[in-house]
Amino acid sequence: MALRIMILVPGFPVQREKIKGGVHAAVQNLLLGFENLDVKVRLVSIDPDLHQDSLVTWNDRVEVQYCAIRKMPAKMLSYLLYGPAILKRNIAAFKPDIIHYQIGGNFLLTRFGVKKTVPYLLTIHGISLEEAKVNRSVKKKLTMYWNGYITHLLRPRNIINISAYSKALVNIADNTNHPIIYNAVAQAFFNIPVKTEMTNRLLYVGVINERKNLMALLEAMAQLKAEGIIYKLSVVGGADIDKGYFDLVQEFASLRIDGQVDFLGWRGQTELLELLGNHDLVVLPSRQETLPMSVAEAMGAGKVVVVSNVGGLPEMVTNQETGFLFDPFNVDELIIILQELNKNNDLVQMVGARAKAFAQEKFDNHQIALQTLNYYTTILAADSTPE
Repeated sequence: MALRIMILVPGFPVQREKIKGGVHAAVQNLLLGFENLDVKVRLVSIDPDLHQDSLVTWNDRVEVQYCAIRKMPAKMLSYLLYGPAILKRNIAAFKPDIIHYQIGGNFLLTRFGVKKTVPYLLTIHGISLEEAKVNRSVKKKLTMYWNGYITHLLRPRNIINISAYSKALVNIADNTNHPIIYNAVAQAFFNIPVKTEMTNRLLYVGVINERKNLMALLEAMAQLKAEGIIYKLSVVGGADIDKGYFDLVQEFASLRIDGQVDFLGWRGQTELLELLGNHDLVVLPSRQETLPMSVAEAMGAGKVVVVSNVGGLPEMVTNQETGFLFDPFNVDELIIILQELNKNNDLVQMVGARAKAFAQEKFDNHQIALQTLNYYTTILAADSTPE
């Protein structure tokens, strides 16, 4: 009999083309990987911006239940007061063998008061306490610390970590049975045609905020311009809640490297595939990352990734072999890398090919789905009692 899996995530877009990356992209890629396995999967998306519930069937393995939830002044109140009823209703209707949370923090409050007759697990995608350290906004720091505390308090005993970096920070006394399972990359990224000529086109994908540190890349481009080395940058993403950093980035680009940066806003998955195909390098200068989807997908597309040497990124990138690493607080290191890659067809082709091979081995969504399924069966075999 097929294993019945319920996956929970907030705000999964009704139109899949509007997925912006991150956790939603990782979840979509995992669901696509389940297509050929003996499972029945229901993704439950809880969203205060929806007006009514709806059920969408992707294929004979996967369905998505979109659940409207009453909007409150704070999402945590919505999850606490109304989330448990939604969870109970879906458990009764779908009768899952296992429940998989893809987001921690306040979203785990949807479990409050729900009788734990079904094993739960959580994938930890981001480390809120680490993100708080690199953010100067007091309000955001407090929010991140709160999410980190709630995750620690309510996390189930079964956990998937997406990197060794994450696993070390979770710091559970006996975490030997908590596997590291990387984020999944869909086959469409591996199918992007190889770009044969280096045209000095850079791509950045992600939210634009202080943690992502886009200003470091713009500063490097400005110094390279003074040397006569011109890179063009496409920025896919938008401002965070605090728009101040985005305004600084736009102002700097206008004053120092006018005409070299295109701010494209968020783009759907089809457009992102096309953009990856048309660019040479993907740059991510973040001050903190766990295991970013944008880098995994870029490597799957055979792109050279130039990324900061922080968090889980060194697990993805071997410097000068499958990509390039630099200190995000040292712009000179980034400049040296971009000088070396400047119109360097041979180096870009060689490193890109190695990146693609690594991604195929580590991030292929069918392999990630199988690893996840094996962990489900391990949980069910080891613990048939309620938590």
